[in-house]
Amino acid sequence: MRELFANPNDTQQVFEIIDAMQLPALVRMRKRLQQAEQGRRLLVEQPNLVPLLSDREGLRALPAGSLGREYLAFVEAEGISADGLVDASDISRKRSEAAELRWIRNWLRDSHELWHAVLGYKGDLVGEAALLAFTHDQTRNIGVGMIATMAWHQWLARSESPG
Repeated sequence: MRELFANPNDTQQVFEIIDAMQLPALVRMRKRLQQAEQGRRLLVEQPNLVPLLSDREGLRALPAGSLGREYLAFVEAEGISADGLVDASDISRKRSEAAELRWIRNWLRDSHELWHAVLGYKGDLVGEAALLAFTHDQTRNIGVGMIATMAWHQWLARSESPG
């Protein structure tokens, strides 16, 4: 947390913190998915969002105002990519885990920027803090909650300091 506080743009530290504390949340999410027919199907099929989110020409061909176009506008404005998040997260992921839990973890990572587009949150400190607070409420991941709290404290400190 100290390293992330010193450099809030260090995406690898974000993944380290979330990974260190997310197993109980992943287990709860898997249990919830197993309770519904569509959830069980997703756990079996384990669809991958990255190829869809990486196809910028396909996204550009979607109608204006669609989720795909809004997502594309967000990632292009922020200068980020789905592949970039995969690369940053894979650096920190060395432990083995059940395939279902790995898929849920990856789905949460890969859908993060989609939620920016859905909710209209920018990629700045306030937008990330708001999205992480939303994500924490959905997942109950302690690491996500800690990062969201840290981001809000940083934002408050910046807004209260002169200049």
